[in-house]
Amino acid sequence: WTLTLSAIIGGFMSCAFYNYHAPGALSLSLQKAYGVSAYELGVMLLLYSLVAAPIPPVIGAFMDKFGLKVAGLVAVLWIATGAAIFAIAPDLASSDPLPLFYVGRVVMSVGGSYIPTVGQSMSTQWFGGTSRETTSMGVIQAVSQAIGSGLSFTTLEAIARYGSLFIALWSGVFYCAVSAALLGVYALLEQAYYDPNDHAAGADAHTPLLSATGGDRTEYDAVAKKRYVAATAAAEEASAIDALAGMRRLVECAPALYWLQLSYICVVVSLIYTAANFAPYFLHYDRGMSFTQANNVTSLFYWFYLLSPVMGAWVDRVGHHLTVQLSATAVGSTCFLLLYLDAPISAIFLVSITGICFALLEPIAYTLIARTIPENLVATGFGMVQTSVNMGLCIAPPVVGILIKGTGDDYNTPNIFYVALLTVGSCICVLLAALDHSGHLNRVMEPALSNHPVRCDAGNDTQPMLQTAPLLPDYATSGASSFPSDPL
Repeated sequence: WTLTLSAIIGGFMSCAFYNYHAPGALSLSLQKAYGVSAYELGVMLLLYSLVAAPIPPVIGAFMDKFGLKVAGLVAVLWIATGAAIFAIAPDLASSDPLPLFYVGRVVMSVGGSYIPTVGQSMSTQWFGGTSRETTSMGVIQAVSQAIGSGLSFTTLEAIARYGSLFIALWSGVFYCAVSAALLGVYALLEQAYYDPNDHAAGADAHTPLLSATGGDRTEYDAVAKKRYVAATAAAEEASAIDALAGMRRLVECAPALYWLQLSYICVVVSLIYTAANFAPYFLHYDRGMSFTQANNVTSLFYWFYLLSPVMGAWVDRVGHHLTVQLSATAVGSTCFLLLYLDAPISAIFLVSITGICFALLEPIAYTLIARTIPENLVATGFGMVQTSVNMGLCIAPPVVGILIKGTGDDYNTPNIFYVALLTVGSCICVLLAALDHSGHLNRVMEPALSNHPVRCDAGNDTQPMLQTAPLLPDYATSGASSFPSDPL
């Protein structure tokens, strides 16, 4: 169930990654057909992230209140609309489609900015705090990145070359239809394993519990009991929470570890997308690869995400999440340094090692941030995570575009910029280790959900804490096999 449910969530999320990378995957064809430069590609990526940056916290509070499935469907529709504008731009303004390219990216960003928030919230509500949390995040990253991002770089340039650029541009719209269908499958699965007698929280409430299908259900029973207790204690307040209140409470309650890990995600996770979008330029002009070869090698940044579930399960078993995050960051920095120095090592090999590092560190980064988010502000906290990624993407792509333009189209220069960012990320990891006095970030989680280390009760002095679970005996002590859904 961990693999199946997480794969469906990742498939639903993948349309955002497929469409986000479309300009980068088609960068060489767009340059040839419409004269789109690396600097203008940087502007496209900037506009996407600049508009998207303030959206996720608001959407996170909206999801906390109204549920995940409707929010996910609306996101897919926004992406499809933006992709359609981007695709039709050459027909509406054949002489200069660049302004409409920009408009399409802005519209697309509204939905693309918070689809990861939806997916991460789904995963955390089902598996957060259990021994399967990093495994789930790994599967989600594997599917969304390998299928979304990897497929974008592997197929779009080939479609443009062997088919037509018109078909390549419209493929993003068709991909959105696939994601909408996967969201429907997720909704059907949730409905199939939901007890209508316990459906007290509304039609779109999220259930963290799969009904019995045989096998050991101890972990899921424990998760449901804990969450039912937490939900009962906070249900009245949760029904009235709004975006500003949720963000204010997050600021009041989240520990320093949360903000440090948020900074790491801003600096490092956003770098993955920046490096991939500009890699075809570097591989074509600096390493002499053809358009198709450059895109196929770039896709290795993401195809190695297929290893994320295996690596995530290994880390869940042995622990040391923060240590692994630091190690993967340092190795990635070394690979970019070797690319910059034009070391006598195959670019394909270095890109592959970097892809493995990214495939390892991104799900771990989201797992670590989940351990520091106040338990009753999960979606709002993950909304800030996506804002952090978008803030990084507001800075890195324009800087890379300016570096390339300022150095006379030297496409190797950005590699030293990537080294600097990853070095900052390594320093953040060291600081996290120094401040994590309890060792929580390196701990192996128990099979059943233990009390969340962080819970926000600011501005709500009358609410009992999660530790008062024994005072609510109905589900906390009974042997019931089904529980109400979590309105949080």
